[in-house]
Amino acid sequence: MDSSSLVPIWRFIWVLLLQVLVFNGIELYGAAQPMILVLFLFSYPTDSNYSLSIFLSFLLGLVVDSFTDTLALNALGMTVAAYFRPHFLRLAYGISVEYHNDSKLHGSLGQHSYFLFLLLSLHHLIFFTAETFDLSRAFVILKQLAVHLPLSFLVGWLLIQLFSLQKR
Repeated sequence: MDSSSLVPIWRFIWVLLLQVLVFNGIELYGAAQPMILVLFLFSYPTDSNYSLSIFLSFLLGLVVDSFTDTLALNALGMTVAAYFRPHFLRLAYGISVEYHNDSKLHGSLGQHSYFLFLLLSLHHLIFFTAETFDLSRAFVILKQLAVHLPLSFLVGWLLIQLFSLQKR
């Protein structure tokens, strides 16, 4: 087992620790809490096993759910986001992402931001729809999205910029 195969495991652990130890204790005005789990999917290598990414995303969501008592809502949101990740990659970066032989995403800041926004939007939509479990309360779901999504995007984007190893 080489060091490149351990990178997703380390990212799994870091995202888990950040979410559970840091961001679960932060609440903006008692209403919004950043959910940064999709950073694992954002940083998952593009040339790695698709099924493994879905399994690890489910596992990450389930472990966070066990700490936050959210009834497997993060596991559901992360699994669906991992399933749609290849489509979001093509949407954000174009068809060229399929021809990369390395595991890094090459793109502009706008492409990275768009990819992060797509992942966060789907995760949050699934999370809050399953939490409400009543589509007649769509306004409540949209309100939750409007409160949580910008905060999660801002925190996620700042973390990506802070820990980015690409040279500018």
